[in-house]
Amino acid sequence: MYQHHRDTIEKAIKKLSKDKKILTALPGGSVAHGFAAKSSDIDLMLILSEEDYPQARHHGDLHYVDKESANYPGGYWKPLPIDPEISLK
Repeated sequence: MYQHHRDTIEKAIKKLSKDKKILTALPGGSVAHGFAAKSSDIDLMLILSEEDYPQARHHGDLHYVDKESANYPGGYWKPLPIDPEISLK
């Protein structure tokens, strides 16, 4: 993981912490697995409550790309909402 990935994750976590539906956010993909390239995007797995997940999924609230928080050329992060039933097993 490069420093710009760390910086972007920090900014994303600050932004996500304002959303009370989100219980936690965990890095995923190549950044989390240690094989990220300098230009890799960042996947953040989001755990929502069992009550909030179906509504967020139905309305597409958590399907977007955030380029504003990334401080590197072409960089962005995207949320990957995780079904709480799966994450608790």
